[in-house]
Amino acid sequence: MNISLTILKKTQKKLDFRTIEITFVIHETENIDKFLSHLLEIFGLSDTDFSIKKTEGHHGNIIQLFRAYLIRDRVPEITNKILSSMNVTDLKTINDNLLYYLDDKFTLYLRFNKQDMIDNVLTLSYDDSVRIKMKPKIKLNKDKAIASYKELLSEYS
Repeated sequence: MNISLTILKKTQKKLDFRTIEITFVIHETENIDKFLSHLLEIFGLSDTDFSIKKTEGHHGNIIQLFRAYLIRDRVPEITNKILSSMNVTDLKTINDNLLYYLDDKFTLYLRFNKQDMIDNVLTLSYDDSVRIKMKPKIKLNKDKAIASYKELLSEYS
């Protein structure tokens, strides 16, 4: 009797994220309702997803700090909404300068212009931005992180 054993190579899944954190600041001079309605529409979120902390600015103006911390089942959908809403030029910018957008644990950091969101557009920007932190599900080394992120970004380019 011949018994043969087949060893299957584990196939690599695409990069998935464990958590997404979205943070931004709204000053009292900004139209919060207009901005928030567009942000919620772009990301498919509700206002109850955000915690709000009020504080006072340097000149006594009220500042609201918004934070959404998304986990589990919602993360893939939000990831898709973020990446599919980005323009090809910004995706290429991230791809070409990938390590600039990653921390030492290969968490992806993106910042999008708040004013452009009012036009339902996601544009990379460091000025007046919405910060998004996307933490991978698996631990990565540098080579695997670069390859995984490049593969992920290529799906949306």
